[in-house]
Amino acid sequence: MAHRVPRAGSLEDAIAGALLADRPFVPADAVLVGVGWSTVESERAARELGLDALDAPPDVALGASCRLADGPDGLVLVLLEPVTEGRLARSLARLGEGPVVTWWDVPALDEAATTRLSDGPLGPAHLLRAPDDGRFRFLRSPRAATIPA
Repeated sequence: MAHRVPRAGSLEDAIAGALLADRPFVPADAVLVGVGWSTVESERAARELGLDALDAPPDVALGASCRLADGPDGLVLVLLEPVTEGRLARSLARLGEGPVVTWWDVPALDEAATTRLSDGPLGPAHLLRAPDDGRFRFLRSPRAATIPA
């Protein structure tokens, strides 16, 4: 069953909902560093959310163009717009616009629980193998936990 994070309310409420939805699937010592907001049009979403977003490297694993903005509590907010008929496009059709991706820093990585390392808007990360619920969880290990300049 898909877990839809409500879009109503504040950006902080939506991010808190994403955190609650994803926390059970990540290691207990994981630290949330970013939240991805799916949208059909990133410039419009940035305006509606009151964000000053800058272009960022694409997320090949999700099939998305990306724009970065400062989020609440030091988090990075990534606006994700599908550019292929890939994972993000399917998620957007299933769940609609809103927070569907989280990035977590972990002290150690169980590579058996993840896909191969891929580059994305927050640097190299592993996509966590998790239920097909339309949401995506990325893990960054210490050797890959830097945001590109």
